[in-house]
Amino acid sequence: MTSSDLDTQILSIINQGVDQPLSDSEFNKIALELFEYQFTHNLPYQKYCKNLDITPSKISHWSKILFVPTSTFKEAVLSTFPSSKAKKVFYTSGTTLKKSGRHYLENLMLYEEALLTNFKSHFKIKSERWPLLVLTPSPLEAPHSSLSHMMGCLQREIGYSKTQTYFIQKGQLLIHLLRKKLKQFISQKEPVLILGTAFSFVHFLDACAQQKWGLKLPIGSRVMETGGFKGKSRELSKENLYKEIQNILGVPLTHIINEYGMTEMGSQFYDNTLKNRIEKKRMPVYKNIPPWVRTRILNPLTLEEEPPGKVGLLQHYDLANRSSVMGILTEDLGVKIKDGFEILGRAPLAEARGCSLNIEQQLILGKNLHS
Repeated sequence: MTSSDLDTQILSIINQGVDQPLSDSEFNKIALELFEYQFTHNLPYQKYCKNLDITPSKISHWSKILFVPTSTFKEAVLSTFPSSKAKKVFYTSGTTLKKSGRHYLENLMLYEEALLTNFKSHFKIKSERWPLLVLTPSPLEAPHSSLSHMMGCLQREIGYSKTQTYFIQKGQLLIHLLRKKLKQFISQKEPVLILGTAFSFVHFLDACAQQKWGLKLPIGSRVMETGGFKGKSRELSKENLYKEIQNILGVPLTHIINEYGMTEMGSQFYDNTLKNRIEKKRMPVYKNIPPWVRTRILNPLTLEEEPPGKVGLLQHYDLANRSSVMGILTEDLGVKIKDGFEILGRAPLAEARGCSLNIEQQLILGKNLHS
């Protein structure tokens, strides 16, 4: 099977939407085909599989496909095509090691379609355009950041083209400009969508509290935060951050959505909060798993799958990772909840990394606040 054939099949699954279940047999069929393709064309991965005696002819279920730790992206070029021909290369944001991991994408079709399909479903966005205010560097300023590319794609497909979008420039958070733009939309009573890392929000909320600014955003406004809560400035739990966003910006908790993603994956995960509210579902809060992904919770010592309620390492099989390796073992701890999961933090001794920490470092180096 060719890369084009696989892309067509996977794209067809993604285009069915996040609410269209994919049966285990359907997922299994294409996952095994993708494994054979990646085994054939990704030579470092092939060598790894052979060393562990796991080959396409010896397995019959997707759960037996060999996964790789995220750290492997630092040590090898995990690509099913000549890496020099990559349409895009994303770098990881690790901090304790000088060497960053690299994820090579042969094209952006699967990545962007998975992003837009999943995002629109969880933020309840159809064809309308939104004012996007983004608390990350732009794709031009951070061309190898998967988060910045994600924001650029959302801006292109969902956002207004005529308004200021990015509010971190040269490592500095443009506090006063962001406040000015928010006040403009408040006066127009136009809902906005603010997207950023946890600690970008912390910096902005701290400035609002210090200056006693109250910015009650228009009804219907949404917030997406990502990147975790580790950092070098003020430590803040997810619950307390969301309360501050609610108190200072006037956005209800149901409209604040956490995104979980990583450089090594083509797909993302979102909290089901707004989806539950609008679809009138009484369900606990957790990360929804899109149909083209399978997520397992593994025992850190045995790497065997844990039952629901048990904490373990998050491990994903992502069909959108056609260009590299679909099976990824993370350094994140999580727990299975119904049909989804919740992330609980980093595993002990895991490298401190993440988009939020990366941008936090920029803000510190850029002397934090700037008008």
